[in-house]
Amino acid sequence: MILYDMHIHYAKKEDIDEILAAANMLGLKLVGLVTHHRTNVRKYIDLDYDIEVLWGIEMKYPFPSKPKDYDFVLVHMQDIEVTPETIRRIKGNIIAHPTAYNVMWCEEALEELKSKEILVEFNASHYKSRNERFYRELIKRGIEIIYGSDAHSVDEIYSSPHPSYVIPLERVREIFSRK
Repeated sequence: MILYDMHIHYAKKEDIDEILAAANMLGLKLVGLVTHHRTNVRKYIDLDYDIEVLWGIEMKYPFPSKPKDYDFVLVHMQDIEVTPETIRRIKGNIIAHPTAYNVMWCEEALEELKSKEILVEFNASHYKSRNERFYRELIKRGIEIIYGSDAHSVDEIYSSPHPSYVIPLERVREIFSRK
């Protein structure tokens, strides 16, 4: 029972009410609202729902510094072989869609992930059953996997599948209450 979605995109502040209404209808308790731009609208929003909201930004790797004013940073990698050095240079909390966009992982990079306590996203939009081996390897190494739909419209919020190995809602709350 997941009850959260940490990767829901909004384009403008007017989208947020519609997103929160849909999340409320789905019974979600926590959502991660994500932008690709450095315009954080959190101060302009009056949240009138019983849903916890974390504010995030998705940024393409590499980027020079971790942006301020966000609860989390989704790291978007593309056309890259991920090595331990790649992981050491990451300035974010979560690796987004880790098996999409021609991203290749070397085994040593997974060890580095564990030591830096970076979460890896189970991305429902980019999931293919052939990726299951990758996620099983993360589990074997004790790397935490967080759920994200990568929704760009309200009908994509909390989309399937919902694997049992993603971290539970309480663990998400614990992780992000420390940030």
